[in-house]
Amino acid sequence: MDDNQKRGITIDEIVPDDDFINGENIVEFCKNADSKALAAHIVAYRLLHINQGLAKACMEELTIRANAGDDFDYETYIAEKLKQMPKPLDPEKHAMLNRVISMSEMRKR
Repeated sequence: MDDNQKRGITIDEIVPDDDFINGENIVEFCKNADSKALAAHIVAYRLLHINQGLAKACMEELTIRANAGDDFDYETYIAEKLKQMPKPLDPEKHAMLNRVISMSEMRKR
């Protein structure tokens, strides 16, 4: 059981649905979210390049909290999590993989 389950937090409270991504909802989400959840969104953005607006809002909220005296070291947390994650393919290998997938799909036709 992870920390979120112990606190009774569900995945729906951490991962916003598709209708969520607008300015007001993002700000409200960030104000109410746990600092680790905010940092996790930043990690996800840096790895997957998704939800840039949410990642920016999370970073802004973490900075506000740090300036207000919050002792959560989000910079170290993010850096450590990124070190633990598999490295993404470099652009050249990614392009080659996409070509192989495309050729494979063409052969299936």
